[in-house]
Amino acid sequence: MDLIPLSTKISKVRELEKAELNWKNQVSVRFLRNYTLENIEPLLKFACYKNEIKTLVSFSAFDTFEQEILDLKSQTYVENPDFIVLSLFVEGLLDQKNIYDFEAGLVFSRLKNLIDTLKRNTSARIITHTFTLPFFALNNNGAINHSLSDLNHRLQVQYGQDDQVFLMNFGEMVNILSQAKSFDRRFWYRFRSPYTLEFLDLFSQEISKVIQSETQANKKVLVLDCDNTLWKGVVGEDGINGIELGPESPSGHVHYDFQRQILELKSRGVLLALCSKNNEEDVFEVFEKHPHSLLKKFDFAAHQINWQNKADNMRNLAQILNLGLNSFVFIDDSPAECELLKREIPEVTVLEFPSHSYDLVNILSRYGGFNRYKKPTKEDVARTQMYHQEAQRHHLKSEATDLESYLKSLNLEAEIRPMKESEMTRVAQLTQKTNQFNLTTRRYTEKEIRGFFESPCAQVFVLKAKDQFGDYGLAASAIVLSEGQETFIDTLLMSCRILGRDFEKAFLSEIVRQSSKRWNTVKFRSRFIPTPKNSQVSKFYDVMEFDLLPKVSSNSSDSGREYVYDSSKTLPKIPPYIKLNYQEVEL
Repeated sequence: MDLIPLSTKISKVRELEKAELNWKNQVSVRFLRNYTLENIEPLLKFACYKNEIKTLVSFSAFDTFEQEILDLKSQTYVENPDFIVLSLFVEGLLDQKNIYDFEAGLVFSRLKNLIDTLKRNTSARIITHTFTLPFFALNNNGAINHSLSDLNHRLQVQYGQDDQVFLMNFGEMVNILSQAKSFDRRFWYRFRSPYTLEFLDLFSQEISKVIQSETQANKKVLVLDCDNTLWKGVVGEDGINGIELGPESPSGHVHYDFQRQILELKSRGVLLALCSKNNEEDVFEVFEKHPHSLLKKFDFAAHQINWQNKADNMRNLAQILNLGLNSFVFIDDSPAECELLKREIPEVTVLEFPSHSYDLVNILSRYGGFNRYKKPTKEDVARTQMYHQEAQRHHLKSEATDLESYLKSLNLEAEIRPMKESEMTRVAQLTQKTNQFNLTTRRYTEKEIRGFFESPCAQVFVLKAKDQFGDYGLAASAIVLSEGQETFIDTLLMSCRILGRDFEKAFLSEIVRQSSKRWNTVKFRSRFIPTPKNSQVSKFYDVMEFDLLPKVSSNSSDSGREYVYDSSKTLPKIPPYIKLNYQEVEL
């Protein structure tokens, strides 16, 4: 929740609607509903405008959600929105003949049929939610309460980890606001509008977080100060026994819970880093010896603990992690340090530190930049460990006399094969986030990856790599399409963490070899589409001895390049210092 008055939000939206602004992103949202919901429009727009996302909102007619979903010629399908919000009040779904209870299984089946129909017929992200009690229900442990709990549980099991569906918990939102601030019985009976503006505002903020997570790149790194941020007090002055951290004191308990939240973000794949004016040994002593420090030294992918300028230290962290500063979020209790970062490095997101200590735990819960609504992949969970391994590789490289001897000393291994069904989430994630080594930068959802996976005319390849220091995980993917007598390389991408080791050469060679074997074709076509971030691969196909085709398009703005390759002549060479673990295609 934010603390901006609702009237201020509404008036601000009116101002922005009149202004001619250039928005970074624009999305369309359609609400399908069985209650009066129009008041949510300016609140949702405000929540999205804060993240520089222009939002176009439309509503189905009152209580026509079922017709809209089942009729493929309805306005919902004509509009083809980016997001569909299916928001229903449970009373409108109940059999009016049975006034005391309802059959959860029947209501669930009806909802599942509608949601699955949307999934089959649209690529829109679908947002829906669990249900709250109807107004006629008594506040006791009655039959309708049990039925509602059963219905919500079924929805959670079915859609809690769905690729296309985002299930919000209305019960939790009511707990945040309280029942008195969530429901408006007067407006329900007069206008069929059961929820207050305060509740719709909270709902809109949650919707905007989904839109942000699907529209903009998530932040990747949380950078933290130490004193009075990770604990109360100054460890260099108060000593390890003088700082407050843990359940024994109110301030210590707040910082203890804040560390819990930080570790939860790490478990979702967010990298942690330290940027603190302090003595290293003092900070690491807290992590090692304080009985209530949940954070340990190994939880941090990188650190800059010294007495230097924090803006310079932030730039050093970006260089160490090989990540753009626009993927960093910074939290520091010092207003002066925060203002320095805002002025010197505006790309870094600086979160406002609260004036009251008990509000510390609200910083991360209110911020949407780290939102990841799907279950973390194995690569997400192991990300910090991978960065520690990368530091070891850099140390080995500094001792090598030349690049080839360094690559040989790494004992590189690659497993290249068709994607398994369990790997679709990771492959979709790679297409959505990989920018540097990405020949076409086509973004695909998990649903679209499944379509390639199930098509006899497509093959999704993956590369898993490792060396003497550890496992890189699934770090590259390619989508190859059979088009008659030719094979087309639609997508070829690789995570930046394995660049500079020539895995890309081995990967392309195996893609060509295995695709030739599967479809008995020798002619390969490929394409390079330039973006502001993939210039380093502009000559990749040239280096791999693909032949550049003459430009056909007369459109001068089309700066892409087409290539062709004849695999009957020769295959791209695999570097001798990469051991290839062959995984043949099933013919």
